[in-house]
Amino acid sequence: MHFLYFQMIEALFEITFAIAEHDNRNLWLSLTISNWKDNYQKISHFSESDIFTRTTSATINGDKTIIPLLRWVFYFHCHSRMTDTEWETNLANIKRLLLVFAKDFSNRDEYNAYKHSLRFYSAPFSITMWRDNKPSMIIQNDSKDSITYLKKQKRPDSDSQAKDRLTSITKSFNFERDYHCCLLIYELISNVINTRKHAILKELDKKEFQFTIFNDSSRLNILQTGTTQVEFDA
Repeated sequence: MHFLYFQMIEALFEITFAIAEHDNRNLWLSLTISNWKDNYQKISHFSESDIFTRTTSATINGDKTIIPLLRWVFYFHCHSRMTDTEWETNLANIKRLLLVFAKDFSNRDEYNAYKHSLRFYSAPFSITMWRDNKPSMIIQNDSKDSITYLKKQKRPDSDSQAKDRLTSITKSFNFERDYHCCLLIYELISNVINTRKHAILKELDKKEFQFTIFNDSSRLNILQTGTTQVEFDA
């Protein structure tokens, strides 16, 4: 689940960049020839993206109007009874989601280790701590919700005598957070697909369908639970 979360983040941003930069024209082509290295850089600097400030023209319920690009990406020409304030809240929460996903993806060493398999392994351990004067105050934790992987740290260019160092890193993760984040990403991608299918395909024209709005900020509380990282020199 933890690594599926990273894969879904990558898919979400590939789709988002393709639509924002190429509209709906030749999306399959733009996704096929996308430059993943450039997109990784865009994700790492996503807080500076103009996707949050750009607007685009759209025809909604027969009326031509100007809407935020973020709405265009995830709702296309979709008509709803939402007020302007509700749309603002909805898009603000989507922006918050995207920024969290981008931040999580920018720290993905364990994902890279998992993909290559050779640098990923399980080494369970536990830690128990207590104070001598208060033995009843015990802190216990174990590594059942963590992964361990190897990372090569290159020597500083300024130190010609130093050597590269191999580091064993154990990183904890939160299964519940990963699960709910995957659901949120699924809903965002489903919005992209369904709103366009019902607008473009004649057989689906004027048929009702469901899409997800993100006005309920309580669903985003799970994002506040992060991860910790402990490093051990090999």
